[in-house]
Amino acid sequence: MKLGILHFTDSHIKSATDWILSEFSSLVASVKTIYEECDRIYIVFTGDVVYSGSEEEYILASKFLNSIRSLLKTLYKDKVYEQIIFTPGNHDCNFNMDRQARKNAIKNMNYDYIGDDNSVIEQCLIVQEPFWNFESSINGQETKPCIYKEYIDDIQKEVVIFHSFNTAWMSSINENVGSLFYPIKNIEETINTKATINISVFHHHSSWLNPNTEENNKHEFSELINSFSDVVIYGHEHERQGMIHTDLNTHKECYIFAGEALQMNQAKKSSFRFSSVHHKHRK
Repeated sequence: MKLGILHFTDSHIKSATDWILSEFSSLVASVKTIYEECDRIYIVFTGDVVYSGSEEEYILASKFLNSIRSLLKTLYKDKVYEQIIFTPGNHDCNFNMDRQARKNAIKNMNYDYIGDDNSVIEQCLIVQEPFWNFESSINGQETKPCIYKEYIDDIQKEVVIFHSFNTAWMSSINENVGSLFYPIKNIEETINTKATINISVFHHHSSWLNPNTEENNKHEFSELINSFSDVVIYGHEHERQGMIHTDLNTHKECYIFAGEALQMNQAKKSSFRFSSVHHKHRK
């Protein structure tokens, strides 16, 4: 089983004049023969699809991504996975919807503040409602705002799971490295790792998570991700990176990739990553 992954991140779509919106055919043409030997092809978007989380921006993004998916299907037919794999970024939040209760909550987020129910998390997710409406619309099934989602695919009796970790759930307009918190304890029991290949996707590198909590949230997040992921894909940094993390105790390897921005308005520069993954020896 060989998988093809077309990774986009950080397009920051803002208006109908954005130059990237007219480049969908060129993007697909560049991978015209790349995935011919693949059994399945996935489009993965690791956040900052739009600039400020507005409904108008998401309408533009929907047209753009639907065009890419449609052309990719023309080339590769039913090899293309029906859903686009998403995880939101900080720019995907609509901060016009922010409220004082949320602003207060994100100042010192930890497990004690979150408590035993989901009320704090739900309050913080309000600014992402337009994003999740967009994700639901483009994929044809409803997804309520959440901090974790799985996309599960069956291929030739093998299972592939994309694990989407919403690291932007408590994002703010001016956030700092080490200021975010991801509540691992609230979702770890729901994570299904019974797959041939587990692929984790998120927007922020773990360095954006708070290392000064009692549990060291930065370490807590990295440890979980590396414990079960075969591949990790993230965005936000606008830098193309690739590395292998090897656990010296278990000898388990995890392939980690970061992507450059799909749209950089100032320089009219665009970048994306295409890669392949094999369940016996991954590239």
